[in-house]
Amino acid sequence: MLLSTHTSGDMIRFSELFPKLRHHGLSVGRTVEVLARIDLLDDDRVPAFNSWLAGKLSGIAPGIAADVEAWACLLHEGGPRQRARSIQTVWSYVTETRPVLLDWSGTYDHLREVTRDDIVTIKDTLQGAKRESTIVALRSLMRFCRKSGRIFRDPTIRIRIARRPEKVILPLASGEIDRAVATATTPAIRLILALAAVHAARPR
Repeated sequence: MLLSTHTSGDMIRFSELFPKLRHHGLSVGRTVEVLARIDLLDDDRVPAFNSWLAGKLSGIAPGIAADVEAWACLLHEGGPRQRARSIQTVWSYVTETRPVLLDWSGTYDHLREVTRDDIVTIKDTLQGAKRESTIVALRSLMRFCRKSGRIFRDPTIRIRIARRPEKVILPLASGEIDRAVATATTPAIRLILALAAVHAARPR
């Protein structure tokens, strides 16, 4: 095994150790734990987040990808003046911006070339929740790039998105109430119907 040729000062890379342990049916977790405790392990595994991010950046212009990578890592890990965001937020932001970044990569080499008109085009093209989530993610990306000196001006400034109207819950008509009562044939259903009526009647 690897330890048979180990000399003082050498580190054992996980990438070399893993296949040999698997081949001999030995415990990977326990072996890694022991080697780490005696400072012999060189854990060269690529974190799952890094692998995922590399996939999301595939096909994007290198200059743009570098800015997006720095932004995503700051969201994921946090910094001196910014707390780390949830992994769900990072996934959402990167996923929402990817189609836009791929499109821009056909024209631009860097995010500093993006104009306000480009953002307006996206706003006018997308609809509903997709438009809102994409603009929010782009606003986060551009704000990061502006603060870190990667772009000269933030093209998302003063881009407004109309808030989606909240759905209004309307009271049931008397006929609908009568039909609901008629179908309440068991005590359990009658109880549910009564509770629903009480809560619906409460003033907001």
